[in-house]
Formats: sequence, structure tokens, C-alpha cells
Amino acid sequence: MLSSLPTELLRQIIESTVPRTFHSQTYDERQATLLRLSLVSRRFRQIAQPLLFEIVSVQTPEKLETVSEITDGKGWSDVILEVICQRRYDDAIRGSFSRRNFESLARSGKNLRTVALRLERQGVLDLSVLQLLPRESSRFVFRAGPREC
Repeated sequence: MLSSLPTELLRQIIESTVPRTFHSQTYDERQATLLRLSLVSRRFRQIAQPLLFEIVSVQTPEKLETVSEITDGKGWSDVILEVICQRRYDDAIRGSFSRRNFESLARSGKNLRTVALRLERQGVLDLSVLQLLPRESSRFVFRAGPREC
């Protein structure tokens, strides 16, 4: 029975069902799988829900703020591992990412390994706040133009 398995083993089973890195073609499927697993039982939710925030892909500054608020509120400052900020030219109406957005990310991303910025037509963006992220484990990917993942 699943209920008799140790939590660590259940976590390994759940983690083996979803990709561990971001790819635009598998991200939505990964998130949907974790969301469905979160609905199975309280025990599965305790395991799968934080995994929803390990890899975060956002298109708007508001969504990045929401992710930071949720992880801060749940005490998950060590959960976020990878953040991909994507904003296409046709998303200009939604607003631009700002230093404030990345300050929130720096506060809630204690184990953050990757920040990928794929921002078309963003304008000037002050990234000095990224110095607050842990240097020993972080890598940053910056792209100014269109690119397929």
C-alpha cells in the first residue's frame, strides 16, 4: 500500500514522474502532473505542492510577485531552484519586470540555481539585486531576443 511507504520513498516516486529541468515543451505537463498529484491526498499534497515551485516560468511581473508571496507565506524559501522570466514583444501591454520583482525573488530563492531572462523589448532592467542571490550555486542566463527553448 502507498500509505505504508516512507515519505522519502513517495517523494522519489513523485519526483521520478516529472522532469527536473525547464523545457518549454514539458513545463505545462510537469505542472499539471504535480497539481493532480497534490489532489490525491494530504500526504501527496505535502510532497507534490512544493515541487510545483521548484521550476517557475513566468511571463508577467505580477506572477513573479505571486510566486514569491506564496513561497514566503508557506516558509518555502529553499524550494525555488530555477526561474525563467519570459516576455515576448507582444506581451508589452502586461508591463515590464523591475528591480522590485527580483528583490522578492532574491528573498524567496535561498537555493536558486538558475535565473533565465528571455525578455524581448524589455528596456533597461537593473539586475544589481541579483547579487543578493547565493553565488556558490547560482548561474544566470540572459537573452535579449527571441529563442526557442
